[in-house]
Amino acid sequence: MPISAALLLLSAATFVSLLAILGQAFIAVEASIEMGEDMSITDRLIVFAISVLPAPLLILPGQIHFGARHMQDLLQLKQQLERFSVRAAETTCCSVDHCHPFTGELLPCDRELIFHTLRRWDLQLQFEQHKDSEDRPDGREQYLDRFDLLVRSPPPSLLTTVGSGTPPFHYIAWMLAPSQLAQLPQILHLGLRGSRGWGLWQWMLDYCKFPAISFFAFATLVLCWRAGASFPRQMPRWTMVPILELGAVLLVLLFFMPYPLVRNNVEPSSLAPAVPLAFMWILVALTYTWLYRVRNPQCCGTPDVETAKGSANSA
Repeated sequence: MPISAALLLLSAATFVSLLAILGQAFIAVEASIEMGEDMSITDRLIVFAISVLPAPLLILPGQIHFGARHMQDLLQLKQQLERFSVRAAETTCCSVDHCHPFTGELLPCDRELIFHTLRRWDLQLQFEQHKDSEDRPDGREQYLDRFDLLVRSPPPSLLTTVGSGTPPFHYIAWMLAPSQLAQLPQILHLGLRGSRGWGLWQWMLDYCKFPAISFFAFATLVLCWRAGASFPRQMPRWTMVPILELGAVLLVLLFFMPYPLVRNNVEPSSLAPAVPLAFMWILVALTYTWLYRVRNPQCCGTPDVETAKGSANSA
């Protein structure tokens, strides 16, 4: 799962970067021919759609397809944790009878090394826990059972993050930062130049929409991954992906459209665009709060710790 998650983050970063590049191209073309005030809102929407839509059309299908598969893997997490047993773990050395298949060289046993390390860690932990009492580690071979119990009952914070299917927020922020910071020089140039009749503060205010759109677009991708994992397995991928792709595009457009509708119908000196912009950021905060709070019980319901303890004690 770490590899698939890394590939998803990489493709998401590519998607957001392409979206930012196309958005910058639209702004640059519009500003260079000085037709900002002469364009109707319909013309703006058409040009914007032509400039920006290639990004979701090129990358979103693969994002949704592989994201849904990643979420389906997460749905099996609870069952995998409940059935975990370090004794049942397979090792390559044991599968080849500790003999290198090409050179015939004798291979050390990874299983013995792992068990020895776990036993040493367990003895150290037991000693630390009982160093101020007369009790001492009994030395019985129950360290493997205790390790199984530890894996079967992970911290709730880990379950919340992994079970939501949403990467940690600082991962998302670092992933989105390059494409957003790369737009600042252009925005500063347009502001100092007074393009569209806007001053620097109007352009900086307008710039704040880009990170909001990027964060919301990524949250929409996560929602598509979750929805794709919940679709019936009988539904063909070629049917599911276009449905989710259309839903994602419409959701992002609905998120963004109030801002340009206000921005293009007020005076340049008006602070009215700050209102929909503030709502955009509030919606981003609420969306991520919900994403990290809501998790699929099939994916990360807390294992029955008492049952695990009972099995460990009876082993």
